[in-house]
Amino acid sequence: MSHLLADQKPVVAILTVHDKEKQFRGNRANFRDLVKIGRELDFPVYIITTRDLKLSAKKVHGYSYSPEEKGWKKLWFPLPHVIYNRIPLREDEIKPQVKRIIDQCVKHQSIQLFNPYFFNKWRLFDWLKKNRSTHNLVPDTKRMRSSQTLYSMLKQHRTLYLKPESGKAGKGIMLLKYNSDSPKPYQLTIQGRRRRCHLCHR
Repeated sequence: MSHLLADQKPVVAILTVHDKEKQFRGNRANFRDLVKIGRELDFPVYIITTRDLKLSAKKVHGYSYSPEEKGWKKLWFPLPHVIYNRIPLREDEIKPQVKRIIDQCVKHQSIQLFNPYFFNKWRLFDWLKKNRSTHNLVPDTKRMRSSQTLYSMLKQHRTLYLKPESGKAGKGIMLLKYNSDSPKPYQLTIQGRRRRCHLCHR
């Protein structure tokens, strides 16, 4: 439960991980935009790493972008009311020390954490399928356990999308199309690359 008063401006922190060479990791252009929006709305927005986030402290070290110096400066900030998780890689998020900080944020009574974890696409699909307001909008989807699953889907549909459960930003998505008029009827597109192939049962 947040303790932010009605007339009190929120303090927002963008959570990422430390980087030895670049101070922190993540989409810096996006981070600059978020800091800029905070300034325009007249409330603090800063970047903080899991290494610097001390939930028991009143002030923490974070980063703010300086347009004059065209760079990031490390400064003291008040503990945030809101934390937006923008840890860029799943591999970073599952590290024990990072996971511990995220779990602490989830349990914290006066901090609201947004985007706590990377989505697992299959769990997300399962939730959408079971929800009354969205289940009619979800396309026919199956978890591919074997090649037989793929063949059964191809019998019903001429176009399929194959998505990794743990992918993000479109990475790893494959588009499979069937064209009976082609000598190689199956066309596979992988992230902008295209090739024609045969599917064979082994």
